[in-house]
Amino acid sequence: MRKLHSLISLLLVLLMLAPCALADAPLLQAASDWNLADTPLSVTLSISLQAHAPFDETRTAMLDRVLAPLSLNLYAADGESGVSVLMNGNELLTMAQKGDAVQFSCMPNVSYASQEGNALELLLGTSLNSIDLRAVDGTFEKWIDDGWVLSNAILEPFAEYGKRKSVKTSIKDMGLARSCTDYTFSKSKLEEMQQTLLSLCPEGDLHDLIASLTFSGTQKLRVYRTEDEVPLRVEYNGVCGVDGKLRTVKLVWRTKRERGETRDEITLTSPAKSGTDKNTLDFERIMTFSSGKITMQGTCSYKVTASKQTTQTEVTFDLTNRLENDSDNVSGSVAIKQQLPDEDYATKRTITPNVVLSGNAEAPEISGTIGYQEEKRYGTTEECVITLRAARASESLWKDTAATMELSTLSAETLQNLRSQLSGAIATAIVRPLIQVLSAEDAAFFFYEMSDEDVQTIRQAAESAVEIE
Repeated sequence: MRKLHSLISLLLVLLMLAPCALADAPLLQAASDWNLADTPLSVTLSISLQAHAPFDETRTAMLDRVLAPLSLNLYAADGESGVSVLMNGNELLTMAQKGDAVQFSCMPNVSYASQEGNALELLLGTSLNSIDLRAVDGTFEKWIDDGWVLSNAILEPFAEYGKRKSVKTSIKDMGLARSCTDYTFSKSKLEEMQQTLLSLCPEGDLHDLIASLTFSGTQKLRVYRTEDEVPLRVEYNGVCGVDGKLRTVKLVWRTKRERGETRDEITLTSPAKSGTDKNTLDFERIMTFSSGKITMQGTCSYKVTASKQTTQTEVTFDLTNRLENDSDNVSGSVAIKQQLPDEDYATKRTITPNVVLSGNAEAPEISGTIGYQEEKRYGTTEECVITLRAARASESLWKDTAATMELSTLSAETLQNLRSQLSGAIATAIVRPLIQVLSAEDAAFFFYEMSDEDVQTIRQAAESAVEIE
C-alpha cells in the first residue's frame, strides 16, 4: 500500500507541475485574455518517467511502464478544479475540488472539507509543495508594465512636489538621462499622493497593492528621464506597509523601452521597522521583439525572512515564442533553485516547455510536452516528460453530494482510519484494473518484497472481482 501511496502522490505532484510549466503568460499572447470563469479548461496529461528517487533505474523503468496505460484529465474553472485518472481512455478515478471541499468518485455521496487546513492534504496524509514561479508567471510582469504606465503618468500631476534639474547622466545599459526630478511628500500629503497614484495606475495587481499600503512619514521619489521625458531610472525611499506592519523600503528600478527591446532591472530591500523580518529582491529581464519571434531572458533572486525563518529562491529563465499561423510556439527553460527553512540543502527544479497554444478565449487549445527535472545535493531525484493537450471543458467534474464531512472535527484515530479507507478505495479503483493489463513482471511493482504466494493470491482475487462485475 505504501507503493500505491507513492504512485498516487507522484501523479498528483506531476499533475500540479504541468500547468505551472506552461511558463510565462506574457509570452503566450493568446492566453492573456483567457478567463477560467468563462472558459473552463480540460487538460489531458500523460507521463514518461526517467527518474524517481529513491528507485534505481530498474524500478524506475518498471514504474514508467506502470504509468504508461494511465493518463490524467485535469479540469480547471473559476473556483473549481479536478482530475480524472484514466486507463487506456477509460475513467478509473475522479477527484474534484470546489472551494475548500474535495471529493472522490471511489467514495461517493460525500464531500470532505476542513476549516483547519487543506482537506486533500489531510486525507492523503502528505503535503503537496508548490513551486514559486512569480518571476516568470506574469506576476512581476504585470507590476512592471503597470509601473511603467505610472512612472510616465506622474510627470504633470506630481510636478508641484518635484525639484527638477538638468543632468547628463549615463544609466548603464538603459540610456542617457538629461533630467533628474526629486519628489518629496510630507506626512500631510500622503493621502493625496496615494489617491493620485491610484487614479493614474491601471486596474490590476499593482493598483491593488498601492491601495492596500499604509504610508508613514516622508516619502521620496527620484526619476531620471531622457530628453523626451522617458523614464530610465526610478528610485523610491520611504516607510510603508500592509495591515499596520511597516517596512523601510528602498527600490531602484532601471528600465529601457525601445523598438525591438525591453530591459528591466530591479533591486528592492524592505526590512521591517520592528523585528527581524526582511525581504530582498534582485530581478533582471530582457525581452526582444522581432518579426514573428519574442524572446525573454533573465534572472531573479529573492530572499524572504519571516519569524526568523529564511527562504531563498533563485530563478533563471530563457524562453522563446515563435508566432506561426496564429499560434504561439513556446520553448526554452525555467530553473528554480529554492532553499526552504526546514531543509538542509536547496532543491533545483528545471522546467522545459515545448508547447503550442492556439485558438481564442472561446475555443482555446494547447498541445506539446513539458520536461521536468528535480535535483538535490546528491543528484537528480525526479525527471519526467509530460505530454499534454488542453481544450475548453464540456462539463465540471464536481458532483453534488448528500453530505459534507468536516475533517477538523475528527479525532486523530478516526482521521487515520478514513485515510486507510480512502487508500483502499483508490487501490480498488486504480491498481486492480492496472494489474489486469500489466505483464506479471511490471505488476510486480505493486508487490515489491511480498512473497510469490501473496502476489498470486492478490492477483487471483483481482481477477475474480473482475469476473463478478
